[in-house]
Amino acid sequence: ERGRVVMDVRELSGVERSGFTIEDIVTGLEVNRGLIAFTEFHATTQTSSIHLPSMRLEGRSWDQYEYYIDSVQMVGRMSNSTLSTEDLGYFAPALRTWNTSVRNATADFRGLVRHFEGVVHHADIAKESHFAGTFDIKGIPAWQTSKYVIGVEDLYLPSNDILALTDNILHEPL
Repeated sequence: ERGRVVMDVRELSGVERSGFTIEDIVTGLEVNRGLIAFTEFHATTQTSSIHLPSMRLEGRSWDQYEYYIDSVQMVGRMSNSTLSTEDLGYFAPALRTWNTSVRNATADFRGLVRHFEGVVHHADIAKESHFAGTFDIKGIPAWQTSKYVIGVEDLYLPSNDILALTDNILHEPL
């Protein structure tokens, strides 16, 4: 098919202008008329390790990428990944100083930046805590006025983790 590019990326690193640094990316990649599809995507940073068995950025044309927040659909699955708030802070600055990581995260997600939803099948937080549930986020990138709906299906959160998390997020003990 004309214009279609398919490749295996075996080693890629880079620094985004914000300073966000990716130490290594390995993935299968297809680019075609507004579609960017990743298979077996693995990315590592100093504090995160992300595995996406599949992820697609679906624009009907390249023109839609100019209005990415409202026009390009993201669909994917994350498996056994670690995400740090330090890294997420490059995209949501309020999270940057939370000093917290989500580990062993498995989730499915879909949507636009402005309306993003999904299912967290499992995620470990702090020392002993874990979570499973749904999320529906409307309004990003204006995070202060966005609407966050979290459906909790399974939550284990002992008091020692509550204290550690609030200390990490608020930077002072309760």
